[in-house]
Amino acid sequence: MYLNDQIKALNDQMARANERVSAVQSAQESIDRRASSSAGSDVAALRKELKAELLSLKAEIMDLSGKVEDNRTIVKRAVERDTTGEDTSKAGLIDLTNRVAKLEAKIAEMESRQGASTVSPAKKVSSQVSGVANEGARAVATPQQAPDGVKVDPAEKKAYDDAYSLYKRKMYKEAIASFKSFTVKYPSSSLGDNAHFWLGESYFGAKEYERAILAYQEVIKKYPNGNKVPNAMLHQAFAFSEIKDSVSAKVLLRRLIEKYPTSSEASIAKRKLQTIK
Repeated sequence: MYLNDQIKALNDQMARANERVSAVQSAQESIDRRASSSAGSDVAALRKELKAELLSLKAEIMDLSGKVEDNRTIVKRAVERDTTGEDTSKAGLIDLTNRVAKLEAKIAEMESRQGASTVSPAKKVSSQVSGVANEGARAVATPQQAPDGVKVDPAEKKAYDDAYSLYKRKMYKEAIASFKSFTVKYPSSSLGDNAHFWLGESYFGAKEYERAILAYQEVIKKYPNGNKVPNAMLHQAFAFSEIKDSVSAKVLLRRLIEKYPTSSEASIAKRKLQTIK
């Protein structure tokens, strides 16, 4: 029973890692497509952020690999004791080992592309947010207070409110700097998921869609049980749509509908899907 629970937890962690790998792959591909135009420093900064995300992914995959190996050792000892009931667990761990290897290969390939990429100027994306995207932003992107019963330091709350005020005034560059500063200064804040989300929204408002994708991914990755995840998935799909990556946009929208079928975000996702060719 213990092993089966462990394998289930590892499978959940594996699924999250796969989502992160997919998001990074898509962002990297969009950066590669933009690398032949005009803002080299912008592309270089994006590649730097992707490199940091890849390093984080490598650490997570190493953690997964270690946990799988630990459980394989437990199974091996059980088999040596002729505990035949561990056969299912053994098969599950073999499958996990193979999946970890595939993820490691994907990350190695992306690292190779990072190292081989020549930074060229990037083309500014000029398309406007679609009507459905705007509808989604208005319908579900609302500021969040700290959870009931959780006290927030006044200075921390002021820093968050000031950053959000900049976003509301469409001072996106200033909002980006403020939200980034907030997440660094208050890494354990009860408003952390919201701060990362609004950082993504600020990037989106500034039409820095690849950075928005990565900011939304932080919400999904760091706060998987938070109430901002459906919103982050929806707006991440909008960002992919803005950079003409309709495949990734559709995948995210369908995943959102599947995971949160009764949410308002799922309703918007269904309408958005009908507009993507």
